[in-house]
Amino acid sequence: MSAERIAWDLGLPFYKVRFDTIISSYLGESAANLQKLFESIEDYPCVLLLDEFDIIWKQRDSKSNDVGRNPQNR
Repeated sequence: MSAERIAWDLGLPFYKVRFDTIISSYLGESAANLQKLFESIEDYPCVLLLDEFDIIWKQRDSKSNDVGRNPQNR
């Protein structure tokens, strides 16, 4: 609601993007999706809210998903 209010006060459009729609399991696709998003609004002033952005932390914090991680080094 705060982001919507900021957009209203600035007189800018408000866009809410669910972050889970950007994330992909394919290598490099998530970064490409983010790049496309930012390029699409580069010349268009707006307030952008990346909803559920904390999903990155949850994915990176998961020790079971680490490649080459030695389970004894926890």
